[in-house]
Amino acid sequence: MNSESILQYIVALLGNPGTGKSTLGNCIAGKNDDGSLPFESGLSYGSGKIVRNPVSRGHRRIVDLPGFADVDKTRNTGLEIADIINKELFIGEAFVKLIFVVDLKYGRVMPKDLATMVTILTAVQEALHDKTVEVKYSVIVNQVKKKQFRELKDRNGDAFRKVYASLQIDGFGTQNILILPEVEALSEEENAVVPMEDLPELDTFIENAPGIQMSRGTQIMIDASKEKLEELHRKLQQSDQALDALVSELRHLKTETIATKGKEEGFDWKAAIAVMTPLIIAGAKVGLEFMNARQQREFLQKSQESLTPGPRIHEIDGNGNFVN
Repeated sequence: MNSESILQYIVALLGNPGTGKSTLGNCIAGKNDDGSLPFESGLSYGSGKIVRNPVSRGHRRIVDLPGFADVDKTRNTGLEIADIINKELFIGEAFVKLIFVVDLKYGRVMPKDLATMVTILTAVQEALHDKTVEVKYSVIVNQVKKKQFRELKDRNGDAFRKVYASLQIDGFGTQNILILPEVEALSEEENAVVPMEDLPELDTFIENAPGIQMSRGTQIMIDASKEKLEELHRKLQQSDQALDALVSELRHLKTETIATKGKEEGFDWKAAIAVMTPLIIAGAKVGLEFMNARQQREFLQKSQESLTPGPRIHEIDGNGNFVN
């Protein structure tokens, strides 16, 4: 399996236990020459030694990195993860592709996974010493049930919009999102592996994923005590709940207005939009709290694609008010 090819980039898989991260790593890397798997699931980083050794496959080096639920909770979580990342990832000049692996619960990305993403991305941004440099990364939404997978394939549908919105957080955002279905053979057996040819979209996604050019000597520092992680988790949960309530209200109003339009001629769309606007403002101020201006515009544009003629909301000003 190993090759003498020149290393072109590092694939850094990040995520919490239970997301299928190690299984994806095995899928990307394939088995070792002796038939063993490079990344065993269920192993802990809490002992202080690295138990998932990076592997090289052709022009890729694949690294399985921990999330914040992966380490010994009695220690400083941020320091431990920073130490692992610095040892395994930032080892010299390298083009690094950060790929966060998450799964869904009730159709949304879990706050603990978002907390891992925000904290690590913030640390990488600070390590670059240049806030104008965009931290490019990708997200794999893994282990999606069949029915939900069919819904998420429609990138203009409510299901995908909810996932997309939850991933635009705290000034960070990406459109490089891959949805992978649950593979029954993998869910029934620990440390199983699916051949890459069975998931051709995964190989293409990895190859085309954006990345960051890291300089020699780059070191990240993660300030993430248990208290700070709990506070971030709480804020993300509030934002998630507000966005969910907003989507529910808009869906109800949209159904109601369509039914009304079917009964009456000359339906007043301006009046209908006027009813919706206060709900949008109330919910989106919280739901979009973690987005920057560009991400807000993209999400609002996606959200409005399903609405029939009416005024367009273009951006949010410094006071959190919508500007037409």
